[in-house]
Amino acid sequence: MNTVSFELHGKTHQLSAPSSWNEVTLFQLKAWIMAIHANMPESEKLRLAVPIFYSINPKVYKQLPEHYLVQFAPTLRFVFEENRLSNWLMPVIRTRFGKCFYGPADAFTNITAYEFFSYCERLYWQYKAKPDAGTLNALIAVLYREKRKGSVSNDVRCSLTDAGVSKRANHIAKLPMHVRLAILFNYEGCRNFITAMHAKAFSGKGGQSKKRGDVTLALAGGPLGDLNTTRQSNLYDFLLHLEDLIEREEKLKENL
Repeated sequence: MNTVSFELHGKTHQLSAPSSWNEVTLFQLKAWIMAIHANMPESEKLRLAVPIFYSINPKVYKQLPEHYLVQFAPTLRFVFEENRLSNWLMPVIRTRFGKCFYGPADAFTNITAYEFFSYCERLYWQYKAKPDAGTLNALIAVLYREKRKGSVSNDVRCSLTDAGVSKRANHIAKLPMHVRLAILFNYEGCRNFITAMHAKAFSGKGGQSKKRGDVTLALAGGPLGDLNTTRQSNLYDFLLHLEDLIEREEKLKENL
């Protein structure tokens, strides 16, 4: 965390702000998302970073001399760095009609390979290519699901089905857009964390998977089991085996 102190009207104020994305609060994330998507000049958006991340009272902010704001701004360098927000800031969302949906764990430690590659990534890249509210709603409807009935091991969410995604997407559509965009930002932070950790499995700088189509097919029948078992394998376990497969294929090409 960054801490600054200043004098204003004879009173000493001490404020703290995050120094990395994983120190950001949900309130700050929502406020920042609203700022960066607002219809205003980029310079004005950047000025808002100081009151948002230092949680400065609006009355105090209006009285701050310009030189204070100039001094505070460099302490928020993380805003210009790659989004590595791997903490999942909205574990539960509630819709207007009282529906309660549960999100994934921090850094996606409890999602399956099939959920990530066949659903999340497909919808994410589709939205990146053509931003559409329906695609974003579907992505969030994959990430957020009803609570699983019966015993829970490492994932409180119910099983993933196409019908469930379609039904939840209608509820997700009623969430404020800045909340949906905050979830998208959090998704990007988690995937950036994953692609940096398992760079060999992805093309370029955090790009798409090096294996096209249903990636789980590439490892089905191997150490992770048959197709159904492979699809339900933990994403991190799957990525280790996928990287191993890619390394072996690269060595074979070198020896040809």
